[in-house]
Amino acid sequence: MSTDALGGDSPVGGGGGGGAVDPHDLTTLSSASTSADAGRDMDTTFGPTNPSPGVAGSGASSTSWPPPHPHIPTAVVASTADEAGDVPPQSRGPPRQKGGFTASLSLQRIPETHWEDLSGLELLGQGSGTSLFIATLAGEKVVVKTPKDGLSPKQIEAVTLELQHEARMLFSLSHPNIAQLKGHGNVYLPHNVFVYFIVVEHLAGGTLASATPGLSRRRGRRVHPDSLEAMHSLCSALAYLQHEASMDYVIIHRDLKPDNIGFTADGTLKLFDFGLSTSMPRPTEDQVRFGLTGVTGSIRYMAPEVALGQFYTHTADVYSFALVCWEIVHGKKPFAGMDSRVHRDVVCRQQSRPDYERHCPKPMQELIAQCWAPDPDARPPFIDILARLTAIMETSDQRKDASSSTIVRRLTGLLSRG
Repeated sequence: MSTDALGGDSPVGGGGGGGAVDPHDLTTLSSASTSADAGRDMDTTFGPTNPSPGVAGSGASSTSWPPPHPHIPTAVVASTADEAGDVPPQSRGPPRQKGGFTASLSLQRIPETHWEDLSGLELLGQGSGTSLFIATLAGEKVVVKTPKDGLSPKQIEAVTLELQHEARMLFSLSHPNIAQLKGHGNVYLPHNVFVYFIVVEHLAGGTLASATPGLSRRRGRRVHPDSLEAMHSLCSALAYLQHEASMDYVIIHRDLKPDNIGFTADGTLKLFDFGLSTSMPRPTEDQVRFGLTGVTGSIRYMAPEVALGQFYTHTADVYSFALVCWEIVHGKKPFAGMDSRVHRDVVCRQQSRPDYERHCPKPMQELIAQCWAPDPDARPPFIDILARLTAIMETSDQRKDASSSTIVRRLTGLLSRG
C-alpha cells in the first residue's frame, strides 16, 4: 500500500451502511463525505485525560500568559481548590495497579523539589492536559510539567494522577536512553491550595519528529548510520522495559511516537512521556491476551488491537516501534492524509501497511514487517529485535568499510599510473 494513495487532508468518511474503504481508490478517499469520525487528529494522544477520540481537545486552554499568580494557571489553582481542598495528592491515595510495577512505591521516596528552587521559568508548550515550562534547577536546564490552564476539576484530578504515575515510573527506571526524573513537588498557595508538578531532564537536541526529515535526506542509497543508531538506541530502551526493568512485570509505554522521543545536546536518544505507561504481569506461554485499556496513545502509531478496543499486551509497543522505524527510514509520517475512520478500516481491518522505498534494505523491511504483523503474537520481542538491528548495523559498517577500501584501491591505482 502506498501512503500517497491516501489522498490529501480532506475529511474522509461514509454512512453507516458503506462498504470497506479501498486504499487504492483515490475517488473514494478524496470524497467529501462527513461522519462523526472524520477530521480527527491522528496524532492526538488518547488516555485517561482524553478518554475518547470524540472529545479530543476538550477543555479550553487560556492564552493569557503570564497568569496573575506567577507561573501558576489561575484556573488550575481555583479548580484544584474546589476539587481537592487542602489535602496534598500524596495522601489522597491515587489509584494504582494492584501488584503493578510501581504499586509499592510511595511518592515520599522520590526526592522533593521546591518550587522556589526553580528559576527562569518560561512556558515551553502545552500537551493534551499539561503545561510544560523550561527552568533552571541547581544550574541545570530542566522541564517542569503541571496541569494546564482551562481544565475542569475532574480533568485536573486525572492529570495530577497521571503526573504522579509518571513520577513513580521514571523514578523506578534507569537506562541511558530513558529520560531522567529530576524531582517533583507541590506549589503551595494561599488558603491551602496546591498544584502538583514533576521535573524531568531537558532534551536540548529536540525531538525525533523534527529530526527524521534530516535523517532521511542523508540516507543516500541505503539507511544512514545515524538512522540505524537511533533505532538501536530506542530498541535498547524498549528491550529494557520489556525484559530487564522488572523480573515480575513487563512495562508498556503505550504512547510510542517520534514526538515522545528526544535527544540530549550531545545527541543521546531519550524516550520520555511515561504518563500513559503501564505494567502487566510477565506473560507465560499459555497466557491469554491481557485486558488493558483500549484507545490509549496516538492513533497514527497505535496497534490495531488497541485502536479497535480489543485486549492487548506488550506487543502493542512492538507495532508502534515498527512505524517509528519506518518513519525514521523514510523521513515522512506513515498513513499521511488519513483520518481515524479510514485508519480503522484500511489499517486495522484490511491490515494495510506503508510501502518501503528502494533504499530500505531487505533485512530492515523483513524486521519492520514482523514488528507490525496483524497477529500480535507473531511480533518478535524487543530483545530479538535488538539483536537483529545490531546485525544490520554491523553489515552496514562492513559495506561502508568495503566501499572505502574500493575507493582507496582506485585512487592508489590512479596515482601509480600517474
